Amino acid sequence: MIIQYHDIHDLEIDEKSIIKNITENYAGKFDRDVRNGVLIIKVKKYSKRGSKPKYSINSRIEAPNVIASADAHDWDLNRALRKNLNKLEMEIQHKYKTEGKRERKPFKKAVGIKPEVV
Repeated sequence: MIIQYHDIHDLEIDEKSIIKNITENYAGKFDRDVRNGVLIIKVKKYSKRGSKPKYSINSRIEAPNVIASADAHDWDLNRALRKNLNKLEMEIQHKYKTEGKRERKPFKKAVGIKPEVV
């Protein structure tokens, strides 16, 4: 799976390494369900007014058979990224869900058969 990072150049080196490590771990999970897909990660770091900055993460998977997206935000980069990728994983599982579904049988109407009148 190809991973593209957008707006990551504004972050510090340790933040970039956190994002790349976690994203590569989740990309392996996504690759099982989505073949030939592109994982796009957009990270926005809001200016800090207090002691910590706020992170907003938007991600999406684009593949020939599926498009899924998720977003999350938090004060902790690690937590925000994991929230986002977990949402994305749930959305992909939901789109590919086949467990518990029965195959639908078409309704066949009897043609030419008249009920007996007694």
